[in-house]
Order: sequence, then C-alpha cells, then structure tokens
Amino acid sequence: RGKLKVGDADILRQYYGKTICHKRDVVRRLACESYAPLLRKCVDKGLKRHLMRTVKALAGSLANAVSVEKGDDGEDVKQTMTNSMRRARSDAIDGVSSLLFEIARGAPGRVHSKKGRLVVRSLMDCLISYCSDDSSTSVTADVNRADAVYEVASQFL
Repeated sequence: RGKLKVGDADILRQYYGKTICHKRDVVRRLACESYAPLLRKCVDKGLKRHLMRTVKALAGSLANAVSVEKGDDGEDVKQTMTNSMRRARSDAIDGVSSLLFEIARGAPGRVHSKKGRLVVRSLMDCLISYCSDDSSTSVTADVNRADAVYEVASQFL
C-alpha cells in the first residue's frame, strides 16, 4: 500500500475540479466518493496543504464572483448575483464540503482515524487565517472569503 507523494494531491485537483462542482448532485456525490480514497492515501503534510489550497481557492473565486463597486455617492454597492451564479456558488460549496466529508468519513458512525482530524484541523486553520488576517488590502474581499470558508465548514460539520 503506497502513499502518494506531497505533490500528487495537487495533480488530482485538475481532474476532480469540474466534477465536484457539477450542477447535478449525483455527479458531485459520485466524484467525492471516488476521489476521497485517493486523497486519503496522501501523506498528511501533502493532504493538509492540498486541502487548505482547495478551500482557499474556492473562497477566492467565490469572493471575486461577488464584487463590490463604488456607487455614485461613493458608498460600496454589492452587485446582485444572478440565479445561475447563486446556483454555481451553492454547487461549489456543496461539492467541496462533500469532498471534505468523504475524506473524513471512516467506518459507519465514526471519523477516519487520522485523516478525519486532519481535515477538521485544515478547515479550522483556513477559518482562523481569514478571521485573523489584518494585513489585507481589501476588507470586503476578505469578509467574502471568510463567509465562503464558513459556509463550507458549516456544511461539512
């Protein structure tokens, strides 16, 4: 039983990125159930780094989708999201949280012995990093990123 190397988990992202964010629930669920055993075989350091990158990339892309523009009076005006944008956001959050759940899932009624704690720790590190980052240039973008990570965490837990 071989362990995947540190960089191998990042190679897998190009394959599962489109399927775990698919618009059909059955495709997302099947993709998460299929890729989770492969990701569980990664070494702990590589998996933690990969999970943090995945959640942060999702948060960044969702924060960019909800852009804030200056209105005529100089106040921030949040652009409205179309129904398709809301659906894509919901599907992406559901897919990533389902992938995290499948990686952490162990025997029925239990959490995976090592990887379950690693997934929870990685998710909490992402939440903490967005909540405690004071060196940001755009406060609104960081709030949007933190909201996206919070939504992933709440669906995961």
